[in-house]
Amino acid sequence: MLDDIMKYESDMIILFFKYNIILDSLFKDKFADETFDLYFEMVVKKIYPTVVTYNVLIDAFYKRKMLKISQECVSFNVERLCET
Repeated sequence: MLDDIMKYESDMIILFFKYNIILDSLFKDKFADETFDLYFEMVVKKIYPTVVTYNVLIDAFYKRKMLKISQECVSFNVERLCET
């Protein structure tokens, strides 16, 4: 049982790591719409973004002068954290 839990946690960490790399790469390659689509895909699949994910998104949107989207990411994160 403990091995199963540890395997699941390990798989989730790898999954988050992959998503974060893809999100960061998409935005650096100027695919803003695809970046945001992937972010919402994560949420729909109940793969809740981590602090690292939000940092990637906020940094990327802020650097591209997309302050409103950056603020929405922060607001959504705060709302989700308050629900738990």
